[in-house]
Amino acid sequence: MESDNTPNSIPNFYLATFIITYKCPFSCPMCFFSCGPERNEVMPKEMAFKTLEEIRNLKISTVCVTGGEPFLQIDLMHDLIIKAVSYGMTVILVTNAFWAVSKEAALEKLSILKKLGLKWIQFSLDDQHLRFIPISRIANALEAAIELGFEDIKILGSSKGNTGKFKYQLFYLEKILGICIDNVDIIDRPHVSNQYFEDHEQAKFSLQELEKTENSASPANKPGDCLTELLIDVNGDVYPCCNNFIGRIGNVYNNNIKDIIYNLNYNHYFNIIWRSDPCKLARYLDKTLNTDFCDKRYGSWCELCAQIFQNDSFRDLLTNTHPYGCRKKTN
Repeated sequence: MESDNTPNSIPNFYLATFIITYKCPFSCPMCFFSCGPERNEVMPKEMAFKTLEEIRNLKISTVCVTGGEPFLQIDLMHDLIIKAVSYGMTVILVTNAFWAVSKEAALEKLSILKKLGLKWIQFSLDDQHLRFIPISRIANALEAAIELGFEDIKILGSSKGNTGKFKYQLFYLEKILGICIDNVDIIDRPHVSNQYFEDHEQAKFSLQELEKTENSASPANKPGDCLTELLIDVNGDVYPCCNNFIGRIGNVYNNNIKDIIYNLNYNHYFNIIWRSDPCKLARYLDKTLNTDFCDKRYGSWCELCAQIFQNDSFRDLLTNTHPYGCRKKTN
């Protein structure tokens, strides 16, 4: 089924995130990507550079480098930062700061990144990461980043809609450890992972309630707002969101980024989410394909999308190869 949208109606993607590895020193239950020490997948450098060039040609000016833990692929991390900076892009690095065993160690590692041109950095902080990483390491990394004059420093939480511990963690950093976070941006995201789908504390909204609940523990102001980011996975899959729970929209080994984005104009299901919300998509699928998404409970729009697209039948619903999708390409 095709949409009637013109080629200029697709979202304006402003950010591209590269998942350069699934390897991480730890396995957090809430991890979007099920990363851990046993994961060995790494994004090939050639593929990363080719995709980065395509993204530059589309005038996407901001790139995020993350994992997994990008410091476990430090050469690839450095190379990608250098290349993106040479293109005039803004680069964001997301890390759990396990490496910040002391302020001196943090200064050493971050000063190298600063010299490479990195100006924006985000540190993960939540009750799951703190099971493995002492909060003192987050403090060391924050203090070093502040001292080195990084332009944009963020603390990235994963507690919204699920736990009240995040505020205490921030209090502990500031009042107990003495870290000034006045100029540090705070981002609090919802938990979204397979292991949280049945969490009764999080899954508190019926579909009808979710439709009427503003924000609904979502990082977006309204459904569709979050569909302005591209995520390039280790294996080349591309997603129109900050995680890989929404359906993939293509793969860079099969199509270039320009074609992948262009095809979204003609994907009926993508346009339902972008122009309306995932609740409408759930109702549409229940009506046309006899699913039961309307009968379940959810913690957020993010989780609803995840529930839909983790179904094997719908993983490729947003691609031009799906049986119901359109196969139009650019000339």
